[in-house]
Amino acid sequence: MLNIKSWLTGSISLVFAAFICLSFLISGCEDSESHLSDGHDFGSNNPTLYVAFGDSITYGDGVPAADNYPIKLGGLMMRTVINEGYPGAESYIGAELVNGILNDYKPGFLLILFGVNDLIMGHDEGETIGYLQYICQAAIDNKTIPVIATLTPVAGGHHIWASGVDRLNVLIRQMAANMNVALVDLDVAFNWDPLYLQEDGLHPNVLGYNLMAITFYDVVN
Repeated sequence: MLNIKSWLTGSISLVFAAFICLSFLISGCEDSESHLSDGHDFGSNNPTLYVAFGDSITYGDGVPAADNYPIKLGGLMMRTVINEGYPGAESYIGAELVNGILNDYKPGFLLILFGVNDLIMGHDEGETIGYLQYICQAAIDNKTIPVIATLTPVAGGHHIWASGVDRLNVLIRQMAANMNVALVDLDVAFNWDPLYLQEDGLHPNVLGYNLMAITFYDVVN
């Protein structure tokens, strides 16, 4: 009997591999820097260095290290994407760590994904947005380009936080627009399809990480 999930995994992996090959061909015909960098003064930062900054979803809990989204994104862009994902981290942890990360790496881009742990821990959504604003502003002040993502969906036992995810995503979009910060809308990309999630209903599976990488690529490349 055909295993549908295995077939889908294999098929999407082949599509992802083809997408990587196509992106390599395209990148040879384009400038080496992202369109987001047009006219940007990076100061002493490395304009081709990216830091993925977030919680366990950025870290890649539950999948092989080669399948997390920063690794996949780095392959798509043929650039270095450093994984600074901290399992269990809430947005205030990101705010505490951001300046040290910016000083240590001097990245051209900071890819930001925090918030679901704030919901799980029952934190005020306005407070979460305040910390995300702080992280974005720290990047701006450092002449690093911040790129913020909406939250991925939740399912199963984590579905109790679904309405919070929706509300926080609305606030993240508003914040990005108000600060003129680039937005990666993972919420729209995932479309609340559990096919992209692990059995825990929280962390993306390999298909989900492939989708994350492609969605980030469309914005930052």
